[in-house]
Order: sequence, then C-alpha cells, then structure tokens
Amino acid sequence: MKLTRRQLRKLIETRIKPTTAIPGMDPVTQQKLDTLAAGRETDAMGREFADRGFDALIDPFRKDDTPFSQREFEYDHPMVEDPRFAEGIQELFDGFMYENKVFANDIEDGMSLEDYKEMVTDDFIEELPQAAIKSDNPAVRHSFSSGKLPYQLEDIVKRIVDPISEDVWQDWSSYFANN
Repeated sequence: MKLTRRQLRKLIETRIKPTTAIPGMDPVTQQKLDTLAAGRETDAMGREFADRGFDALIDPFRKDDTPFSQREFEYDHPMVEDPRFAEGIQELFDGFMYENKVFANDIEDGMSLEDYKEMVTDDFIEELPQAAIKSDNPAVRHSFSSGKLPYQLEDIVKRIVDPISEDVWQDWSSYFANN
C-alpha cells in the first residue's frame, strides 16, 4: 500500500508529537488536562505561567526528564537549532540597529552597557515578529510564522544579539571618549 505525503505526515505527527493522554488516568482528570492544554494555546500573555503549571501537573505522571512544554516547543519550532536561524536573527538585528542609528545618543549620554543591551534587546524583540515574517530566511520565517514571539525564544534571541550590541556599545563608547 502506497501512502500519500499527507498520510505519511499524519503518521509521523502521531508518533512524535507530545500527547496529554495519560494511561490509567480517570476520564474527568484527563478532560481537565486536555482543557488546560487547549487553553495554553489561546493565552499568549500567560503562556509561560500556564506552561509551568501544566508541566507541574503532567510531568510527574509521565516521568520524563524534559518538561512537556519544552518538548512541545521543540516540535513546533524545529528550525531554531538551524544555524541559519542565528544568521537570520543577526541580519534582522543589524538592520534594526542601522534603522535606529544604533541608539548612539543613549551611548553618548553615558548609558551603561547592561542598560544599553537591555534597551536594545527589548526594542528589537518587540519588533521581531513583524520583521521576521518579511525575512528571506526560511528558518526565521518559520519560527515566527504565528506572528508572535514564543517566550522560549526570548533567551535564544538575547544570546544571539547581546554580543553584537556589546560590540556596538564598546565601539561607540571609545568613539565618544576620543572626540
């Protein structure tokens, strides 16, 4: 029997996508878990809080080392590990810094490195989902296809852009010190 591409994808998804079905759990508790899982998808602002609560509830049953929400994130965002993802974020950040004239006035006014990195990263993260959708980079476009920034990506993005913003701050600080 030959499988269509769609049937094969469905078969793979049912094999690897995390499930909330707990063997031996009573139907009422299982329904509550399913409702909680479905609610996490609709509440973007409280997603991190909901994930922690959901993980605390479901992980003891599953006895997994990796939290359920992390496995689900890795399933939904497989391209984050792709080196092209980091390159795409760097490109978007470079463009962002250029458009905003690297926030040179803040450096000239004596802003500390930590405050500068925090300000630049927060501003970049705020604009990132819209910029990512327009990106030519497939890894970045896929990771932000929802138009939102999953909270799990914030630390990843910070690790990528912090060294760049630190270099910019140091270059401009030395420029202003010499002039």
